[in-house]
Amino acid sequence: MYQQEPNYQEYTSEELEDVLANIDQSRFPERYKQARTALQNKLVEGETLQGDTLVSLSIELEPAPKKLKRLQPLLYLLMALFAAPILNNLYFEAFITSQQWYDKSLQISLWIGLPLTALVYYFMFTDNWYSRNMAKQKPHKQVLSGLTPLFIWPLLFFMTTTSIPIVLHYLVDSNSLAHITRYEKTSASKYCHRRVKVRQVAGLTEDKLCLDTRLYNQLSSKGWLQLSGEQSQYGMRIEAILKSRRPG
Repeated sequence: MYQQEPNYQEYTSEELEDVLANIDQSRFPERYKQARTALQNKLVEGETLQGDTLVSLSIELEPAPKKLKRLQPLLYLLMALFAAPILNNLYFEAFITSQQWYDKSLQISLWIGLPLTALVYYFMFTDNWYSRNMAKQKPHKQVLSGLTPLFIWPLLFFMTTTSIPIVLHYLVDSNSLAHITRYEKTSASKYCHRRVKVRQVAGLTEDKLCLDTRLYNQLSSKGWLQLSGEQSQYGMRIEAILKSRRPG
């Protein structure tokens, strides 16, 4: 007896998921392919999925929409600001942020972070592509995805206290100065095995500097250093570090 072929285009997403979960692929490979294509088309059209269980399908997701792509320049800017202090220390000189700027860093982070976070959430939750893909995730993954923009806050504070003043320092006038300050040797880090902590001096924050082997070996556990470089209202770019004596 002739069996009429089903028209999967008239099925709902829930019915198509049920078909794909129960169909015998070896006996009806063409029907399986048609049902999968029909469900894929409905997902692209943005039909709301219903039911608690979704069938795992080998369907390629749509590319990220234009709304989310608009955030890419902002992402590149954040990456560049994050890399600024690292590149400065690797290829140029050390930099110590001014205390005046550091005291304002939390406030500046709020000024930048609040509208930035609101902008990211706006693009996330007003976009159909994001909503459809989140509907497929388990609840805990949906929560983690919603919290993701909040993880930019620690990064933002780091950039505010280091990256932004470095960039601003190179854009304004600075003066050649030298300061004598107390230091003490401190524990090594992954990227610096010869570190010293320098005390606050001349409007600069307390910070840690990485020294070359020759100078570090000449120093006792505590003492005095002379820091020379270019200083602006945003901080001081250290050009030379010399062993010194207590002033006066």
